[in-house]
Amino acid sequence: MKQNKKTFFTTCLLLLAHAGFSQILVDSLPQSQLSIIGNARNMLIDAFLQNDKQKVQELHQYLSENFDQNSYVTLFPFEKTLLFAWTGDFKNMLQYVKEVDSTYIAQMQIKIMPSSANNFYQTAKQRVQQEFEDILGNIQTSSLTQEEKDFAAIYLRYYLITDENYDTIVRTINTNTRKFVETYPQSEYIQSLDSYELRPSKWGSGIGINIGYATKTGAYSKSFKNSASMDPYFEFAYNKIMTTMGVSVSFGEVREDIVISDDLVLP
Repeated sequence: MKQNKKTFFTTCLLLLAHAGFSQILVDSLPQSQLSIIGNARNMLIDAFLQNDKQKVQELHQYLSENFDQNSYVTLFPFEKTLLFAWTGDFKNMLQYVKEVDSTYIAQMQIKIMPSSANNFYQTAKQRVQQEFEDILGNIQTSSLTQEEKDFAAIYLRYYLITDENYDTIVRTINTNTRKFVETYPQSEYIQSLDSYELRPSKWGSGIGINIGYATKTGAYSKSFKNSASMDPYFEFAYNKIMTTMGVSVSFGEVREDIVISDDLVLP
């Protein structure tokens, strides 16, 4: 019995020693790059919520200097643009917008992405939406050229789009984009603007069918039963002119003979 107890305690001590050694070994291992990036992104969220722009800039600088040239994506393009806008770094924002092209996106897609569980984009977008008018004011008082100010104001408006205001915001963006292209036809920023406008075709056509049910009343109901009707039709249009052609088919039945005269009876 004593031997069994001794064996038991010896085994427990060995297990505790092994667990302690394992923990020391784990603690001595370097933290993964992806974990460091994830922690920094979480700290960015905190800094945004605390309105700490200096901390946001420091974290962004840390990520850029240590990871952007490696095999990792620290911030997505939309996130960087929002970060630049919120911190008032408009020069770097515009330079970054010009750098983001199809080649940039292709290179980014072969890198390791940050965790999708981090909602930094939503946090940054919400903050920019809340302070949008102040950001526009800061753009207008900045050292940017008038062309750069006009472009920045249009570009940042994309981040205001929601399901509720989509039509209004897109209509404003389209109007301002057309003005920008007319004012600066040689601008290098034109390729970064998207403008969509729906225009109807001159020609149009359609097909339809009307189905109805007629109820007879009064004296008319004494001679005729209720009836059903079906009216298939075709429509053709050119500009503002529209032509409709159709056929009306009715299904009915008389209740009794209708005497119009001694020589004319409708069965």
